[in-house]
Amino acid sequence: MPAWISTRESSAPSQGTHNNGSERELRPTATYRKVTGGFRSTWGADLYASVRSVIGTAARRGIGAFQAIRTTLQGQSVLAPG
Repeated sequence: MPAWISTRESSAPSQGTHNNGSERELRPTATYRKVTGGFRSTWGADLYASVRSVIGTAARRGIGAFQAIRTTLQGQSVLAPG
């Protein structure tokens, strides 16, 4: 076994040695890009990335997508406690 694997496991046992969570988070964006052929403007790509980020963060915190978008549009953060 390579030394970096044993070092990682011993220094952060609560973190897995894989990136499945990151891959799952990117999958809908990659699928959208493949199905639609991409974005026609930088503005559209940035908006889509921002909305996906808000929805993804909210989902990990147990907040619904509609509630997360509404909270964000009211100038509040879905990261804020409570």
